[in-house]
Amino acid sequence: MQPKIHRVGPGDVDVLRATRLRALADTPAAFGTTLAATESRPRDFWIAQAGGRLGDRPCATWLAVDAAGTGVGMITGIDQGDSINTVQVWIAPHHRGTGLVDRLFGALFEWSRTTESISPRQKATSALDPPTGDSASRSSVIAPASMRPSCC
Repeated sequence: MQPKIHRVGPGDVDVLRATRLRALADTPAAFGTTLAATESRPRDFWIAQAGGRLGDRPCATWLAVDAAGTGVGMITGIDQGDSINTVQVWIAPHHRGTGLVDRLFGALFEWSRTTESISPRQKATSALDPPTGDSASRSSVIAPASMRPSCC
């Protein structure tokens, strides 16, 4: 059974935190923060992210959850005002290569088309070239480490 993908909301605080900690434990070098720093974040941090704020920016996070309710993947888009910064992308080892990352990027892509931060030209272009196939072939905006919020 494929994991279900849903946009994180206020009721997802605990599964969001657990999934993020699993991601950092699994692949610590892939992220701009440490497991220890993330474990020490107050509950208010997780409530804010579940409510659509990461640091001082609006965001949207999606989780992929298996039948047992365990987070097995995640992705977050941070609204930068004129673009969307993709962060916190992670897939559990046993779900890698299954297309789950494409499904998560698809959810983020659909959201990005509705946000006010994306110009009409970008929306028109993205409608002509939606993400398909291998995620490595997809272009995405990744901010340099110096521009990333310290929360990620």
